[in-house]
Amino acid sequence: MKLHISCKEAVDHINKKEEGKLSIWQKIQLWNHLAICVLCKRFSIQNKMLTKLFKQTDDFATHQFTNEEKKKIIDTLVTTED
Repeated sequence: MKLHISCKEAVDHINKKEEGKLSIWQKIQLWNHLAICVLCKRFSIQNKMLTKLFKQTDDFATHQFTNEEKKKIIDTLVTTED
């Protein structure tokens, strides 16, 4: 098995991590990749925030967001620091 993974593989690992479906080896690969890739690290942070948002709102799929709510979500994602 390889230690270094591509960004595409890292994104797959990040999504699996949020679902709780990441093996120990995949966690090591992801940790290694995030240590050197700023873009994937930012994606990981944003993905975690979205997952948390989805979990907090039971009716998220049917909720009609106002423009103000959409702006707050976008502002939160854009201004999040590492």
